[in-house]
Amino acid sequence: MFAQFGDIQFENLYSPTSLDGNENADWVQHDLINSKSVMQHMGDSLKNLNLSISLRQDFCNVKDEFEKFRKYRTDGTPNQLIMGDGTVMGKFIIKEMQTGFQQLEPITGALIQLDLQLSLVEFFVRDPLKQQQAQAKKDSVSKKKLIKKSGRSNPVPCNTAIAKLIQFIKNNLAKIRAYAQGQDTNTNRALGYINVALGDARSILAGTKSPNYPCVYGNSNIAVAATALVQALQDLSETIQKRLYYPITSLLDVSIKYNTCVVPARNLEAACSNNIKSSITRGN
Repeated sequence: MFAQFGDIQFENLYSPTSLDGNENADWVQHDLINSKSVMQHMGDSLKNLNLSISLRQDFCNVKDEFEKFRKYRTDGTPNQLIMGDGTVMGKFIIKEMQTGFQQLEPITGALIQLDLQLSLVEFFVRDPLKQQQAQAKKDSVSKKKLIKKSGRSNPVPCNTAIAKLIQFIKNNLAKIRAYAQGQDTNTNRALGYINVALGDARSILAGTKSPNYPCVYGNSNIAVAATALVQALQDLSETIQKRLYYPITSLLDVSIKYNTCVVPARNLEAACSNNIKSSITRGN
């Protein structure tokens, strides 16, 4: 498990694609006559964390998971944030939610993918004694939750998840090829396909660095191939974005950049061939 926020557990593919934060100290400047000003330390500011999450229908119910985060925000509920190694980060509230790329099922209109950005702010209890008592109680509950299995049934096996990500990348590259060849003229849609493929390639790359993905963890061949594909897709995205602001950017430039993605994508598929075979033969 990567982390737990309230009742929401982040694990396997259902983990933040990025996590960053900042901690500041509050200082007051006192101006003095005929002397330099002096600084007075007033204490620490509240911690701020930013999480990016990509919700996909192949490992969760996108709408239901989104509504959980929305309820936390609207209710103003402070929740413990606990990392997978047992580190208690403290209580946080969701101050802001932003939705990014969305993908709908073309026939039913159901939400099948949603990129979500969360801004968390530390929730501080002013009474130190109450804070210590509440923290001790939460810690005891959290330790029990950490060893409790996820409430989601039938979690996607590692090899199956990797095989699906590879297939998603291939499907989106096929759609991007249509744009590069002039068959699809919607630039924003093409950028959306690239963002999805980028997210999938980054998920595989993240898996090589996380023991939560045992089937690819520590695999340098997959890591190298995924890194090359991420870079190629980023370059392609930058070239296509130029067409939004500089129409003189030719489709030939896009086609050339697209071709630089083909080999890394094939190399990544080849590097994951054992995972793909295992997902078919053993389903794990």
